[in-house]
Amino acid sequence: MTETTAPKTNVFLSVKWLLIIIFTLLITIIMTGIFYWFYQFSTQQALNHVGQDLAQIVQIAALSVDGDELLAISQEAQPNAAGLAWQEAKSSETAMQSALAQSDTATTAGFSDDPRYQQLLQQMDTLHKIEPRAWPYIWVNDGSIGDAFYVVDLAAIYNPEKSTLFLESVQGGELTTELTLSTNEEGILESYTDDWGTWYSAWMPILDSNSQLIGGVGIDFEAGEVDQVQRTIRNTVLIVFLIIYLIVFIAIFWISKMITGPILKLTRAADAVGEGNYEQDFAPLHTNKLFRNEINILAYVFSKMVDKIQERVEVLQQQVIKLRVEIDEAKRQNQVEEIVNTDFFRDLKNRASKIRDQRNSSDPSTEE
Repeated sequence: MTETTAPKTNVFLSVKWLLIIIFTLLITIIMTGIFYWFYQFSTQQALNHVGQDLAQIVQIAALSVDGDELLAISQEAQPNAAGLAWQEAKSSETAMQSALAQSDTATTAGFSDDPRYQQLLQQMDTLHKIEPRAWPYIWVNDGSIGDAFYVVDLAAIYNPEKSTLFLESVQGGELTTELTLSTNEEGILESYTDDWGTWYSAWMPILDSNSQLIGGVGIDFEAGEVDQVQRTIRNTVLIVFLIIYLIVFIAIFWISKMITGPILKLTRAADAVGEGNYEQDFAPLHTNKLFRNEINILAYVFSKMVDKIQERVEVLQQQVIKLRVEIDEAKRQNQVEEIVNTDFFRDLKNRASKIRDQRNSSDPSTEE
């Protein structure tokens, strides 16, 4: 006794859904690539514009500063009451509350009452009003590499808590000798984070009347504003991507239905033909079509094939009927021969012959 293995049961997946899955995956990959490229491109363009704006505003700021006067301010000006209060606030919570209280009074004009300081502070405020993203500050080098003293910081007016103090020292940096932007190793504008926030920045040197480097001016753009632009770009592109994706998915579904619809009709017709029903109408699948394709041709060939099969079946049926008649006649002849060849039939035949002979001998008309 031989063993029979059960046939494997394969999962049925229609052509329509196979097309939908394949094209959906392809469109997803393509659209994701386009989205990523466009997002990167848009972001880079936005950063380029930010870099251009930073470079332009910092150069304007540097040109508006008199180097000799800046040096004189750093050497002669004194901090006012607000400046002193904020110096104390750096180390005491109580002093911080006092400084915050003073920031709500007329002393919010900055950290020094020196007219030259005030004039420089107003110049920086004018730049800020022209470009609201810009937060300028100015420093003076103390002669040592990387060491400096902050003189003016516009945040002293708008947000003293995030402002550098008047003549606050900074160490460990590098002297600014040319226009510099906060970029990465590849030269692409990049944000950085310090004690006051996250920024995109540009710096420009300041020279005195003898063309000697005495300090510099910096412009900060809050990274949050630029990040908001990036989020807007990302969200807008994502919405457009989803709309296009939905339209493409509907189009794929419709196209796949157009392709598989005739195939399903052919399948049902073939099943009916297999059951012996040859009266199938294939005309709608291959006639009255503006554009013909392989499916139309297949339907036409299938229609012709069914017609020929039907003709052959009819011929075979006629041949079967004729064969049956011939078989019946042959059977009848065989039966007759079987009867004729029996002893009974021969004996009967002899008796009949004798009877005819006797009749012929006794008939007077035969004697004459």
